[in-house]
Amino acid sequence: MDKFRSMEIFVTLVEAGQLTRAANELHLSKSAVSSSLTSLEEYLDTRLLTRNNRAWQLTEAGITYYNNSKKILADIETIEDNAQQGCRNLSGLIRVSSAGTFGSFILTPIISKFMKMHPNIVIELNLMGTLEDLIEERVDIAFRAPPLQEDILNNKKIERYIIGNTEMVLCSSPAYLERCGTPKTHLDLNNHKCIMYTRIPTWSLSKNGRRFEHTPKGCLVTDNAVTMRQFCIQGQGLIFISSSLALSALAKGKLVPILENYECGSVHIEAIRIKGKHAPPRVVQLLQFILDELRGHTNDMLKFVQY
Repeated sequence: MDKFRSMEIFVTLVEAGQLTRAANELHLSKSAVSSSLTSLEEYLDTRLLTRNNRAWQLTEAGITYYNNSKKILADIETIEDNAQQGCRNLSGLIRVSSAGTFGSFILTPIISKFMKMHPNIVIELNLMGTLEDLIEERVDIAFRAPPLQEDILNNKKIERYIIGNTEMVLCSSPAYLERCGTPKTHLDLNNHKCIMYTRIPTWSLSKNGRRFEHTPKGCLVTDNAVTMRQFCIQGQGLIFISSSLALSALAKGKLVPILENYECGSVHIEAIRIKGKHAPPRVVQLLQFILDELRGHTNDMLKFVQY
């Protein structure tokens, strides 16, 4: 029996939560995974999982074996990565999660640059996942912009790195403003159609030290900021958006800033990972590379990307 391979199969089975998913991840048949578990239990002379027709769960011995195996596998991976650094490029899989817009337009060129430096790296970039998937999907690094959920903010298992800021702006298309008029104060927003972004349900403005909150109303709601911008360019209403996303359209006259005598504030982008989770050198180096690239662009960190 290959003890190392048996550990790998057992850990994958536990984390996958079901036989079929584990088999797919390991590129093995379900019978091969099941046979490996049986052989392992026979070798250890103990039951690691209790199972019935519908579910299974770890025994106390299984919990201990899983935790120890996880540590051993992580240590082996670290040893291999450290050895590889001395003789060749980094290699292996890195799972990255990001909001769609940031991932598509900001992370893509940076990760591509990193991959050219380390051609043996494999990147799995998930643009649809949530932070709740961080542990379940074994994500190495996640990137998000506030507002973050309270359970994430208060989660002591999460490490957060603020990597830069982007200013917010209120704007609309010339066609919409010609048709519906231009707001002069924050109160005028109540008389206008707004294109709503699911992650920012309330627009926060300030003037002369006073803060105003506006809950947008309209007939368009989207979870994608680029889509929101495109609807706005087509004359569908007002948007509250990152100045970086609006920059190109503003420069071309497709969008026009409104309420410029108000401050719209800014949001910061965060890198997030599981605290205490073993991170192979390839993950550490990718995270540091991204942080360095983004922190090199001060003020509005996203303005260096044109789209």
